[in-house]
Amino acid sequence: MKKLKCLYIYIYISILCAIFSPCALQGQGQFTTLGDDFWLTFGNNYLNGSTLQLRFVASETTQVNLFFTANTALNRTINVAAGAVHTLSLNATEKAAVYNPTSATSWNSLHVTSNHNIALFAINIERATTDATNILPTNNLGTDYYHMSYQGVNGQGDGLCIVATENGTVINDAGTNVNLNAGQVYSRFFGTGVDNTGRHIISNRPIAYFTTNGCVTVPNGTPFCDCLYQQLVPVPLWGNNFLVPVTNRGRDRVRIIASQNTTINQTGGTVISGSLNLTAGQFVELEINQANNGCYIVANRPVAVGAYLMGADIFNLVGDARGDPAMAWIPPIQQSVAHTLMAPFIAINTSVLRIHYAMVIAPTAHRAATEVSESGGPFHGLGTTWTTNTASGYSYYSMPLADNVAASYEFRNPNGLMILGYGLGNDESYYYMAAASARQLDPAFYINSPNFPAEIHFQDANGQSYCNAPFTFRASIQYPLGTAAGRLKWYIGGPGGAGETEYMPARDLLEWTMPIDGLLGTHRIRLHITDSYNQTKDVITEFTVLPVPTAIPASDLSAAAICQNTAPTVRVANTNAALTYRVWNALTGGTNVGSAAGTGGTINIACTGNLSANTTYYVESFNGVCPSSPRTAVAIPVTTRPTVPALTAAAICNGSAPVIHLASSVSGVDYNVYTASTGGVAVGSASGTGSALDITLTET
Repeated sequence: MKKLKCLYIYIYISILCAIFSPCALQGQGQFTTLGDDFWLTFGNNYLNGSTLQLRFVASETTQVNLFFTANTALNRTINVAAGAVHTLSLNATEKAAVYNPTSATSWNSLHVTSNHNIALFAINIERATTDATNILPTNNLGTDYYHMSYQGVNGQGDGLCIVATENGTVINDAGTNVNLNAGQVYSRFFGTGVDNTGRHIISNRPIAYFTTNGCVTVPNGTPFCDCLYQQLVPVPLWGNNFLVPVTNRGRDRVRIIASQNTTINQTGGTVISGSLNLTAGQFVELEINQANNGCYIVANRPVAVGAYLMGADIFNLVGDARGDPAMAWIPPIQQSVAHTLMAPFIAINTSVLRIHYAMVIAPTAHRAATEVSESGGPFHGLGTTWTTNTASGYSYYSMPLADNVAASYEFRNPNGLMILGYGLGNDESYYYMAAASARQLDPAFYINSPNFPAEIHFQDANGQSYCNAPFTFRASIQYPLGTAAGRLKWYIGGPGGAGETEYMPARDLLEWTMPIDGLLGTHRIRLHITDSYNQTKDVITEFTVLPVPTAIPASDLSAAAICQNTAPTVRVANTNAALTYRVWNALTGGTNVGSAAGTGGTINIACTGNLSANTTYYVESFNGVCPSSPRTAVAIPVTTRPTVPALTAAAICNGSAPVIHLASSVSGVDYNVYTASTGGVAVGSASGTGSALDITLTET
């Protein structure tokens, strides 16, 4: 039988965990961008001669398997060394098997698996039109997405590519259903000038969703254009608090999308278009600058935030520092990590990327604890040129990275950090989220019992046992619910849901209390949720309710008198073979000094610790989870050891019986004479008289 964990702790895990040590997933409902199963695809780039590149990061020596859905002859395995960054540039045949330049349904996807957790990044790279993204593992994917992009130009339209991860997937794109099986890709590109930011797409099974815009100018009408390539995060992984840093170009753009009625407060940005009061699918665009030390965003509902590098001609920059549009997903500040490893995307073929940065974000109070190791070298601090954002309590640091294909960087800060990666060339850029965790905002409920005052997450309660008591259930829902009656239904059933019925008093309540009295045994609690899109989700836990044993009758407890400085034994009569009996040195709390299993009869519990005076101990019965209450007192009588008076013995003739003379004696105390200091044979005894006493021995 499992025991309930009364206290527990949720860690957010880094994108790479402790990159040079094994990752230990802890905390139910928490996800990280580290994984062993990924689906990805590539979409249209304005210059179709682009090269597609993958980067694998491993914390331990790992075998990575590549499955090309459209051309299984290309399937193969690669090995990635521990702590290494492995770069794979796809050849022309491989590119054709994963690239989707037009609106169509295809099999052009790549399924990546590994025998140990890895991080995976991808880049669509070409002279003057490049962008990169992190790839989310399959367990981070969802069914509810809002498109984030920008207006397409130069004959290129905004676009999207969606990969199905399971057979029988149905995608609803603005009212049109598309049926896919695992590995199939739904690609759609819109006419030039179209910006589909805020477009809502849902599915019945998890999908991998990519923005794939062939050519954008940021802001609109500013030379030059560049592609956007970014995997989007499902609504349940959005957040409420963000610090958006400013790259060393000095000015950037930001977009914020809502999935429900949302009010946004921001410090440091200038509203360019839209409103800070949003409804589902609406977005607001801000411009941020270095003079304001970035932008701090707080939303009363979870939102999605993306940052954009602007076009080169906005800035008075020349050569490699010019850069161009690129897009990065911005994680909420709650999604920090302790360690991560990254490397710059180095120019290949006609690319002119030359300048690379890691944008490090850390709590201001602990930013000095941030350290970096370069290509396996010793760790050292980042320096003092941090930018402090007072409103958020966070700071950021734009650290140059070497333009070297072998360069790698490990960052660490025990207080948490996040990292964005970006690179610049002459009219070319990339921007991506390099390190953050993903905090799951899926619906959940919590259980709180008077016996266990800490809230217990439904998944932590699963399979555990509780004591008989009233239970309060509290739902946590991060997205808009439907408005019809029955949007929240709570069901109670037996093991596996046997005999399940809806608990009608709790319908549509986020919080309710159910007395468990008389409902001993195993129960399944199911929360059925209907959201504003008429999608449903079930959250289920199963736990066992045990009775609290009755207090032990005082008449069943006894303890024989013991001599001073001796350990006692407690006797318990009429025990129950299903219970354990425990002896404590206090009525509440204290130390457990002895225990024994019940037998159905009388048991003796040997206790630890010698006693010097009369003592009261307290006894309870215990069923593995619940102790009886209150504990029952039992008196332990302790007898003081008598002292031996002065002894003398007169000389005797050979063959005579000796006499031991006691200078004094105590009435009620027996005096025994032995042939040895311990053990031996008793050779005489007498009872005390209160005066001197002679004891004639039996030996002659």
